[in-house]
Amino acid sequence: MHIFDAKGQVPKLAFNFTGFQRSDGEGNCKGSGVIPEPTTERLCVWYQAARGLRQAPFGHSAAQTPVEEKLEGTRASVIAAISELGAGVPTLGAQLEELPYRVLVDFFRWLEDKLAPLEAVGF
Repeated sequence: MHIFDAKGQVPKLAFNFTGFQRSDGEGNCKGSGVIPEPTTERLCVWYQAARGLRQAPFGHSAAQTPVEEKLEGTRASVIAAISELGAGVPTLGAQLEELPYRVLVDFFRWLEDKLAPLEAVGF
């Protein structure tokens, strides 16, 4: 007999940012915790944000937009998407904004993997 046990199959959205040097170089990142189980509304917003981040940034003006501006725009969008998903967990200033870019993007990708929508839903 096979039984689906949600506690053993569905991981909590736990994070631990400690041990990484902050993006400003002033010590290590802070923050660990668990993102609360997202509501349907938060998941819908997340899926839309993730899809938007997968598209080419800045549309037709991309060639004229400086790389630094593209990077900062992407960073701000990733932070906003994660903050909205977790209803402020992890926190903006004390946790997400201090993450180095690669760590932030890797966390975003990890969340994408854990929250992957069914293709049939149309996201």
